[in-house]
Amino acid sequence: FFYDLSLIDGLKIYDSKANFALAKLEYESNSIDFVSDALINSGVYFRSCDDKFGLGKNFIRIASRTKEENQKILMCIQKYGDEKWRR
Repeated sequence: FFYDLSLIDGLKIYDSKANFALAKLEYESNSIDFVSDALINSGVYFRSCDDKFGLGKNFIRIASRTKEENQKILMCIQKYGDEKWRR
């Protein structure tokens, strides 16, 4: 799952030993906008990390879940990227 996330253009995944990954939204994306859009349009919740010390406004936390939920997460991010990052 984390490998598949790392292949998405516009998303930088940081190594993790846990069931979640820290990701940086590239292309000057704001994590609050991304999190809101994902929840409203896809029903997928991502954790914004803009309140974490040392992280900027474009970091999110992505949890690994079931295989089906992980597929939904991947599709959600790819859809957002297609709409917002590659205009």
